[in-house]
Amino acid sequence: MNWHYLILVAGYELKQQSRSRVFLFFVLVALVGVVGCHAYWQGWGHSGNWKMVALPCSMPLVNAYLLGVVQSLFLVVMMADVPRRLARKGAVESLYARPVGNATYYWGVILGNLALFLLVDLAVITVSVLAVNLASVAPLSLNYYLFYLLTLTIPSWVFIGGLTLWLSYLFRSRVLAMVIPVCWLVGSIFWLPYQVHGTLDYMASGIPNLFSGITGHVNPCGYLLHRLTYLLAGAGLLSLCAGKMRRLSNGAVGLRLNRCLGVFLVMAGLLCGVALEYSYYRDRQVRAVYRDSFRRNWQERTCRVRSNAITLRQEGKELRAKSELTVYNPGRESLERIVLFLNPGLRVTGLQSGGKDLSYRRDQQFILIDRPLGAGDSTRILLAYGGKIDERFCDLHLRDTAYENPFYNDRFFATGRRGAFAERDFLLLTPASAWYPVAIPPVNPLMPMATGRDFTRFRLVVDRPLQKVVVSQGQVFERGDSVVFVCHHALNGISLSGANYKYYKLPEDETFSLQFGSVTWDKRFVKCFSKVKQADIISLRTGERGSNLNSIRNYRSGDWYEPENPYLYLLEVPVSFRSDSHAGKPEAGLVEPGMVFWRERGFDMRLAGAMSIGAIENEEQLFKVLTVLQPEFFYSMRRKQNSHPLLGLGKRDVTFSWNFEKNDNDASSLDDVQRVWVHSSEYPFIGRIFNALATTDFSVARGAANAMIGNQEENIPFIGYSLKDIWTNNGEVMLWNKLNDLWTRLVLSGIPGQELKQSLDSLYRYRKGEVDYDSLMQVWDMRWGTNVADVIADWITTRHEQYFRVKDAAIYFDRGSRRYKIEGKVMNVGNSSGIVSIECGGFLGQVQRFVCRIEPGEAKTFTLVTEQSASCINTGLSANIPAAFFFEHRDPGTLEKPWELMDEWRSIPVSEFMKNENPNEFIVDDQDAGFEVKNGNLSWFQKGRKEPPRVVGTRLQMQGDAKVWQRVIDASACGDAIRGYHYICGGSGKSTATWRANIPEPGRYRVMGKVYRIHLRPQKIVMATDLPMPETPFDDSGIIYYYTLSFGEREEKAEVSLDAELSGSSGWVLIGEYDLPAGEVSVTLSDKEVRRRKEVAIAADAVKWIKVE
Repeated sequence: MNWHYLILVAGYELKQQSRSRVFLFFVLVALVGVVGCHAYWQGWGHSGNWKMVALPCSMPLVNAYLLGVVQSLFLVVMMADVPRRLARKGAVESLYARPVGNATYYWGVILGNLALFLLVDLAVITVSVLAVNLASVAPLSLNYYLFYLLTLTIPSWVFIGGLTLWLSYLFRSRVLAMVIPVCWLVGSIFWLPYQVHGTLDYMASGIPNLFSGITGHVNPCGYLLHRLTYLLAGAGLLSLCAGKMRRLSNGAVGLRLNRCLGVFLVMAGLLCGVALEYSYYRDRQVRAVYRDSFRRNWQERTCRVRSNAITLRQEGKELRAKSELTVYNPGRESLERIVLFLNPGLRVTGLQSGGKDLSYRRDQQFILIDRPLGAGDSTRILLAYGGKIDERFCDLHLRDTAYENPFYNDRFFATGRRGAFAERDFLLLTPASAWYPVAIPPVNPLMPMATGRDFTRFRLVVDRPLQKVVVSQGQVFERGDSVVFVCHHALNGISLSGANYKYYKLPEDETFSLQFGSVTWDKRFVKCFSKVKQADIISLRTGERGSNLNSIRNYRSGDWYEPENPYLYLLEVPVSFRSDSHAGKPEAGLVEPGMVFWRERGFDMRLAGAMSIGAIENEEQLFKVLTVLQPEFFYSMRRKQNSHPLLGLGKRDVTFSWNFEKNDNDASSLDDVQRVWVHSSEYPFIGRIFNALATTDFSVARGAANAMIGNQEENIPFIGYSLKDIWTNNGEVMLWNKLNDLWTRLVLSGIPGQELKQSLDSLYRYRKGEVDYDSLMQVWDMRWGTNVADVIADWITTRHEQYFRVKDAAIYFDRGSRRYKIEGKVMNVGNSSGIVSIECGGFLGQVQRFVCRIEPGEAKTFTLVTEQSASCINTGLSANIPAAFFFEHRDPGTLEKPWELMDEWRSIPVSEFMKNENPNEFIVDDQDAGFEVKNGNLSWFQKGRKEPPRVVGTRLQMQGDAKVWQRVIDASACGDAIRGYHYICGGSGKSTATWRANIPEPGRYRVMGKVYRIHLRPQKIVMATDLPMPETPFDDSGIIYYYTLSFGEREEKAEVSLDAELSGSSGWVLIGEYDLPAGEVSVTLSDKEVRRRKEVAIAADAVKWIKVE
C-alpha cells in the first residue's frame, strides 16, 4: 500500500464529501444541535440536575454521546451510498491517471470520511468548551474531551461505518443497509444500555464510564474490552469490504489477505465481548459460591466478639493485619466450634490462643476453628491475615441483576459498583466488606432481615498510613508513625477511611460539629464558606430560623460519640462506591456509626441551587445553602433525577410528587440504631421486630388512611404468606400495618397497652447489648399472666387469608348529649381469623379503639356509643382492598333518653347477616369473571403486549389522558374483596366495558348501573420549584353514559344522563326495564362522550339485574 497515494485519495474524498448536502446538514445539526443541548442542559443557570455538571467528565461525556448519536445517523446515510457512488462513472476519473490500487483507494476513501467527521467533532468540542463549559459551573478538563473522542466517538464511527458498508455490499440494498444500523442506534439510546450489562450498546452508555477525581476511571478494564469489541469488529467489517472493490482486477493474494484480516479482527472483537460477559459470569459464580458456603456453615447459635484490637498496615493494594479477639458464648448450650467471618480475599496466616496454634478450616468467608466453647465461657484468639479485599463478597443479599446494575437511580450516568478501596492515595473499608474478623456476618444473604448484631469494643491501630488523613470511630491519637483509634463503647462495626482530606467544620454548638472531609471539592468549599465564621453558623442554628434546620444534638447519645472527638464525619468518597441498605441494617447505605459517606462533588445530590450562589456573604445566603444541604444529609428520601440527555429531563426536574428514592446519605438513620438487640435462634429477625415496636407510636390514628391504595399496597405481600415466608424469599415489606396487627394481638391477649409501651421503653432505655428472647418472654409471661411467646409465634406464622363483608354500617349523632352511636354487622368470609377495629377521635386528641377478633365464617354485630365520631371500619391486614369501610351518617330522630356509653360485639347467625338480601337480584362487578374491557385506541405494539389494565391507585391519582381502560381503588365502589372500578377518558365509542350474567328464569327485570361523576386532573403535577399551574374549571354538565343491552337475539340502546339521574358524585342509576329470557344477558358501556372532553372519565363499576315481575 502506497502511503502517498493513500493520503492523496483521502484528501480527494474529504473534498468531495465536504461539498455534499448531507454532510453540510450534518455540520449544521452537530454545531447547532449539540452545542444548543449543552447550553440548555448544562449551561450557567440552566442545570437543575446537578449530575450534569458535577464531575469534570460530565460535560465531555455528554458531548461525546450526543456527537456519537448525530454522527451515527449521518454516517449511515453517507456510508450506505459509498458502493453506488464509487460504481458511478465520472466519480473518480481524476484519480485514474495515477497508479492507485484497489486497496489503497478503498482505505483512502475510509480515511477521508473519518478525517472529515473528526474535523467536525473537534470543531463541536471547541465551540462547546468556549461557549458553554467555560461559562458553566461544570469544571473544565480538556483531557476528558480527548479521552472520550478517542475511546467513544472513534470506535463508534468505525463500527457503524463498517457495519453499514458491509450490509450495503451484502444485501446490495441501500435501504436495508441504513435500516439495520439505525434500529441498532435507536436500541442503543433507549433499550440496550439496560440489557445484557450494556454489552450490546455500541455507544457504551450502559458501561461504567466516568472518571473519579479520587481514584481515576471507574471501570478501565471493562470499558477497554467493550470499546475494543466494537473497534475491532468494525475494523474487521471494513477489511472484509476491501475485497468488494471492482475498480481494478483484485489479486488473489490481496483478496485473501483482506478476508483473513477481516475475519481475524471480527473474531478478536467478538472474543473481547465474550471476555466482558465472562467477567460478569465469573463474578456471579463466585458470589454463588459464597452464598452456598453460608448455607452450609451458618447457624444462629454462634459465638460473639466482646473486644477486637486490630493492627492494620497497607502495602499498596494489599492489607496486612492482626486481630486480638475476645470471643464468648452467650448461649445456654456449648458450642462445638468457634465460627468467624473474614473477607474471602484475605488469607489467614496465623491463628493462636494462649500461645498455641489452633487448627481451623477455611471455607470461603468462614473460619471454622476447632475449639469448643462452653455456655458463658470466653477465650482470647490472635488472628493474623492479609491480602486483597474481594469486593464480590459485599452485598451478598442482592440479586445478581441488582448487583450488576451499573446505574444508580439514573438512566445515563453509569457509576458501576465498588464496595471497598485500597489505593495508595485512598483507603475505604466498611463492615460490609468484612475487612476484620467478626462473629456476625455483615448481612445474612438468605434472609437480610435476620442479620444479627454484635456488640464489640474496638481498638484500631493504623501502622504507617499511606494517606495524609485516616478516619475511624473512637478517640484518636498518634503514636509514632501510627494512628490509634479507641472506642469506649461497644459498636456493631467500624469503618476506616484514608485520603488527603481537607476539613471544613460546620458546628451545631460548642460540643458537637459536622466535619466535612473533601478530596476533590476543597476549592469549592473554600470559595463557598471562606467568608463565613463558625460563630455565624452557631448563631443561625441556635436563632429563630434554626428551627427550620435539623438539630444534630441528639447524636451525642449514640455509642459512637466521643467527647474528645465530637464530630459526625461527612466524608467524600469515589462516585462508584456503593453499599446498599437492607432490612437488617438500620443505617442508610452510605452511613456507618459516626460517619456519613457522600459521593464526590455531591454527584447524586440536588446542589444546583446552593452551588450557584458562590461565596456566602450574608445570613440569607448561608441559610439557603444550609437548607439545600439539609435534605441531602438528613432526609430519608430524595427526589429522583434522570440525566439522560435525550429523554427531556436534563434541565428541569418536572416529575410526580411520589417519584422518590431512598437517600443513601441519610444521617438521621443513625437515630434508628438501638443499644439493645433481642436475639432468638428460632426467630433471628425478632430483634428488628422489637426495635420497631419500641420506636413506633401506635396511638396514632390510622383511620381512613387504609382507604388509600398507597397504604393498602403495604398489605398485599402479606396476603397468603407468613412473615417467615416473605423474608426467606428475600422479600422487602413495609412493616407498619403488620406491627400494628401484632400490637393489637398483644392488647387483645390481656396486656394493657400503656404497660406494654412502658416495658419496651424501659428495656431500650436501661439495657445495653444483647437480650435473650426466651428469657424476656418468661419475664413477660409472669408479669401479665399470658403466653406472650405463643401470641408472637401465631403472628409470625399467620398468612392473613381473611377478608370481610360489612353491612348496615351507620353512625347516629345525638346533638343533645353530643354522643355518637355506631352500629353495623361484619362477617369474616376468608380462611383465617382476623381483626377488625374502629377508631374514634384521633384528630389532635386521644384515639379510642374498639377491636374484635373474628374467626372464619363468623358474623358479628356491633353497637358502640362514644363521645367521639368514627371515620371507618378498619379491617387491617386482610385481603380487603381497600381495608376501610365507611359509615353512612343517619339522623337518630328524637330520643327518649340519652344513649349510655357502651362497647358491644355480639356473634350472630350467618342467616341474620344475610337477612334482607334480595334473592332476585344479580350483580356483576368489574372484578368478576363476567366482566371484560376492550380498548379501541391501542397501537399495534400495545395489542401485541396484551397488558391488563393498570392500577393507578385512588381517585386522587386519576390523572392525564387515560386513552385505555385503567383500574382505580375506591372504598365506595362495589366489590367483594376488592372494591374499585375501571375508567377511561371520554372518547368516540371505540372502547367498551361489558358485564355478562346468566339469568335463571325469564321475567321483567330492572337493569341498573353504578356510575360516577369524575374529573381527570392534568397529567403533569407541577412541583413547588416550578411555576404554578392555573386551575381549569371542570364542566360536569351534559355527561351521558351510552349502554347497549343484549339478550336473546335482540339489542337495545340506552342513554343515561347523569344530570337527570345522578344527584351526587356517584350512585346507582336506572338503565331501563326489560323482559328478559333465561340465559346469558349482557350490558355494554362505551367510552363515547359527545363533547369529546378528555377530562371526563367514563367509569365501569357494576351492573345489577333485579327481577320485578
